[in-house]
Amino acid sequence: MSSIPDTAQPQPTLVVRPLALNTFRYLYRCALAVKYIPSIGQLCMTVLYRQTIFGWWWLVVRALLPTLGMIAIFQHVPKFKPPGLAYGLYVISGMMLWTIMATSLARCTRALKQTRSLQRKVSVPKLVILVASGAIPLMYFTIFAGVLAFGIVFEYVTTGVMYLKFGWNLLLLPVSLGLTFTLAIGLSSFFAVGFMFARDARLVLPLVTQLWFYFTPIIYTIDIMPPSWQFAITHFNPMSPLLDAWRWSLFGVGACDWISLGVAAAICLAIFLLGARFLMRTEWVLRELM
Repeated sequence: MSSIPDTAQPQPTLVVRPLALNTFRYLYRCALAVKYIPSIGQLCMTVLYRQTIFGWWWLVVRALLPTLGMIAIFQHVPKFKPPGLAYGLYVISGMMLWTIMATSLARCTRALKQTRSLQRKVSVPKLVILVASGAIPLMYFTIFAGVLAFGIVFEYVTTGVMYLKFGWNLLLLPVSLGLTFTLAIGLSSFFAVGFMFARDARLVLPLVTQLWFYFTPIIYTIDIMPPSWQFAITHFNPMSPLLDAWRWSLFGVGACDWISLGVAAAICLAIFLLGARFLMRTEWVLRELM
């Protein structure tokens, strides 16, 4: 009986998976599916206030009522008032950017579950669904933009001061907005997958968002915080440099720390890529749950 040579024995094969290459291939697949974003976004917006009496007016009420309440209360706190800018414009401009983050986290987390019937019919990368559900935060952003424009005109008519600064500084607006949306989608990728397995993600998310709100200079200036807290908020909270850049590009107040902004941009892009990678690795599990 002849024995099989050792060279004929099957040898283990080392498979090298290029993580970055696979992630960018997944992003390329998402780019090819961009054509589905309008229809998915319309679906998410249609079911938002279905069977309600006020309908789309709830967008205006939910966006403006808390903001106007904060302005009415905290404008009487001297330490909260920023130098060189009306307090109402300070809060509204901050809420414009924050609503992209908070609303995206709330809506994108539920997007995968709300569009299960669509996913059974059309094979779309899950990241595209999260991006499409960003149509709702953009609606909130549009409402705040209209209120901010009204506030700027009102301040100019009543006080004669034009707070809006026209110049090349306005080019930083889309950068701050894009980085905020990128960060929101990256974080939503983890929460959306967690929500598919357990509804605890929906209960934990408001707590995280509310705590994050308190540590972000939206209704107060960062100068009132102790120096150690200022360092932590500036360097470990990416929303703080983005808000500083946002307000500086709009009104020219404060200072735009380019180093902190660069660090915040790196954090936003890293979280987005990690979220896309996470969605790509869990897509086969999510298909079983549909």
